[in-house]
Amino acid sequence: MRGLSRPVDIGIAATLDAGVIARNLWQDYAFDAVVADRATSVYIDTARVRATRHHGVYDVAGPLPVPTRGRPVLSLFAPDAFARC
Repeated sequence: MRGLSRPVDIGIAATLDAGVIARNLWQDYAFDAVVADRATSVYIDTARVRATRHHGVYDVAGPLPVPTRGRPVLSLFAPDAFARC
C-alpha cells in the first residue's frame, strides 16, 4: 500500500485524470463479455476484456476484478485552460 499517508492531489488535472481512469475501467469489459454459462463453466469471454494501462497524474492498470453492469454517466467540467486535457 504505497503512498497512502501522503497528501492526495485534488487539483483540476488530477480530477480530470481520475474521470478518464474511471471511464476507461468501466469500458474494459465489453457488454457481451459476461457469458455466465454454467454448463461449460465459462463465465467471462476473456477475448472480450481489455486491460487499461493509464499513465497520467495517476498510474492505473486494469481491468477491474469484476465486470461493471452498465456505464454510469460521467460529466467532466473544467475551465477553458484545461478543456484540452
